[in-house]
Amino acid sequence: MTNPHYIDLARAEEGSPEHLEAVRQIQAHERAAAKAQENVLKGDGRSGHAYMSYDIVPADAVPSNVDTYRGPMAQGEASPDLREGMVRIGDMETNREVAEAMRRTMHPTEWTALTGLPYTSLTQNQGIVQDKATELKAKLQPVQDQLEQVNAADELAKAEDDAERVKQEQELQSYEASLLEKTLEMHYGPDMTGKLQRSVVESGEVDFDSLSKLGVQPDMVEETVKHYTEAAERMLEPVGSCTAYAENFLSEAEGRTMRQAIVSRDLAKVQELGMRARDRAAAMDMKQITDFLTTEERMKLRVRQQGFLIMVDLPQVGTTSWANAVTQGLISFK
Repeated sequence: MTNPHYIDLARAEEGSPEHLEAVRQIQAHERAAAKAQENVLKGDGRSGHAYMSYDIVPADAVPSNVDTYRGPMAQGEASPDLREGMVRIGDMETNREVAEAMRRTMHPTEWTALTGLPYTSLTQNQGIVQDKATELKAKLQPVQDQLEQVNAADELAKAEDDAERVKQEQELQSYEASLLEKTLEMHYGPDMTGKLQRSVVESGEVDFDSLSKLGVQPDMVEETVKHYTEAAERMLEPVGSCTAYAENFLSEAEGRTMRQAIVSRDLAKVQELGMRARDRAAAMDMKQITDFLTTEERMKLRVRQQGFLIMVDLPQVGTTSWANAVTQGLISFK
């Protein structure tokens, strides 16, 4: 039903007493309607639809409790939230996915205080997750067992390699003294033998005159030189070096240290100096290589300059750089 005051407002002249009265009546009506709506939302039992609100008295009320009766709402219990998947966090409601994302950023105490819920996932079924993990572990167990077997085999192979390496090193540095040294020690004692040995180590030369006075024949000296040269070659071979590199690319002091290491059977020192000489040989330029190699060796290796690299052709290897051939032990000058 249309409010008659709107009709009066339409008919009255603006600013006239009739126009002002119609405005006042309309405003009073709207305030009463708003109040009524507020009372309904609050649940206080007042309609407020008329200008004067009045009480609604339930039919089952009695005079003794007409002012206090609240009916089934007397205990103030809220209706349960029947919506599925909704979580209340403080004054906010949201779905489980968003709530779970918020939970992960919150402290467990804060989460429980705001939600009343335990600090557990809202989106995962822990039982299912546990079952899946157990199932996955069972599927991966054969792979894990195989991996452990492979690791055990690798460790065993490494231990065997280490044992073989130690055995080879012991063999390389366990050679006997030369026949000349044994003879000198037998006839002149260890002091004389040691003195002659130190003289050779220091100078790198054999004093034939002194040895001949002791009755040493030249073939015994040659046998001794060969004996130690072969021992040095065996010690240097595992690192791709040789006595030719040691003789040509070590300084006088380094050569003296090398000879002492050979005589004293110091494998580590011999190989260290051998690698140093090898690397210097690998770094030679074309002129140095030409001076180092014989004519026959140059023809056999076909050494040539290609750009910044020096290339060589090796049987059963093919073409490679000089530096690679030397450092990898692909060529030998024994």
